[in-house]
Amino acid sequence: MPDDECRGLLAKAEIGRVVVSVGALPAALPVTYRVVGDNIVFRTAPGTKLTAAVDRTVVGFEVDELDPTTRSGWSVLVVGTSRVVTDRVEIAELDEAGIHSWLDADLPHYVKIDIRQISGRRLNHAD
Repeated sequence: MPDDECRGLLAKAEIGRVVVSVGALPAALPVTYRVVGDNIVFRTAPGTKLTAAVDRTVVGFEVDELDPTTRSGWSVLVVGTSRVVTDRVEIAELDEAGIHSWLDADLPHYVKIDIRQISGRRLNHAD
């Protein structure tokens, strides 16, 4: 898929998976997110996702939409570097973006992933 189509699909979804390295093994962790500018932003509590986001770590991010009835859908994959947002002005701006957890959990930290590479594909079952 072209870059702009991938970005449009990425912007319309709400749940994605951030892919980080945990103990030198890949782990895909679901997050509620928003695209803000040229970044994917999600909230998190202290733990695996926050630890993996420190110090501009390279991460993956995947989002998709699949229809099992028609066996069709799409998938978008992003690779970028992540960082924990600590600037108060930037945090206030992200508060305005309305990024909330589906779990109503206390998620005090914002993590930004800058979009360095993006690719996607459509999945269509041939009848």
